[in-house]
Amino acid sequence: MSGAGTGSGEGSANGLNMLLWFLVLIFLGFWVASFCAGWYILISPCTVCVEGFTPLSDTLLKGVKLPHFCATHMMQGSNLGELGNACK
Repeated sequence: MSGAGTGSGEGSANGLNMLLWFLVLIFLGFWVASFCAGWYILISPCTVCVEGFTPLSDTLLKGVKLPHFCATHMMQGSNLGELGNACK
């Protein structure tokens, strides 16, 4: 039966992408988030008084959200190239 499948033919690549995202989540995402969380908690209230801390606070918040970003892309099986979009 030719053409009986419903997938796009990227099953093994999708599984590989999921594995790569899982490794990024474990070895990078959690570590970056834990580092950024403490600093974000300390700097976030200061942004009310000192406007110059706002870009730093926003960057730290992106770091805190990195595990969510990795887990979302892991479940979607998207390419690892999407990791560059987390830094924008």
